[in-house]
Amino acid sequence: MSRQKKEFEEYEINESYKTEERDNPYGFKRKSKEERPVLAICYDFDKTLSPDDMQAQGYIQTVQPEGSDMIGDFWRESNGRATANNMDKNLAYMYTMKKKARGQIVFTKEKLAEYGSQVALFPGVEDWFKRIRDYGDDKGIIVEHYIISSGLKEMIEGTSIAKEFKELYPHKKLVIFTGNTFEQVADYEVFKYTDYLIDGLFVEELYSPKLFFRGSSNQRIIDVQKSLKENETVLALEYYEKN
Repeated sequence: MSRQKKEFEEYEINESYKTEERDNPYGFKRKSKEERPVLAICYDFDKTLSPDDMQAQGYIQTVQPEGSDMIGDFWRESNGRATANNMDKNLAYMYTMKKKARGQIVFTKEKLAEYGSQVALFPGVEDWFKRIRDYGDDKGIIVEHYIISSGLKEMIEGTSIAKEFKELYPHKKLVIFTGNTFEQVADYEVFKYTDYLIDGLFVEELYSPKLFFRGSSNQRIIDVQKSLKENETVLALEYYEKN
């Protein structure tokens, strides 16, 4: 029996199925409903469903000082902040959005959803989701739509197509890497919104390709929210078990 055929037969459609750890270390299961397979289609948002960045369709124009290139100026400032502070660009643009809102608009989920309602979509996007679900029904398949994007969930929730998605960012976690130890940076505000931190410098002599998330064994995977709650460093042991 070929390996592909064997793997297909092993991935039976039932909720109780568990494969051997060496073949499926993360315990993935094929999802089914009413004995029909489920097809999940995952989308980015900006420049996939919408022709431009969602932030550039009203929000930036509101908070950015007037100039000949308001949108370009916003991104240059945001990306410059990321470079200057060795910062993730997504976190940098979110911080820049919030910083520029001060004194101009109330930075709330409701306000972001309001700007999301102004976001334009590519032609055909609005009725695409129903069309592909109906097509799946004809073929005996349940089609579910998901969004996985570095854009803003609150703005996407304000768009006309938000209701079409099974989930926005399914099971998405915010993970940050730093060369510092958690104890050195634990008071940074960003950790209020962080799920996991991989801390410590990469040490080439301690490198192993078997490590999960980490490059070298001296680095730690820290459950940030538990650590903040318990006021001590708590390791995310569930990920160590996969090494």
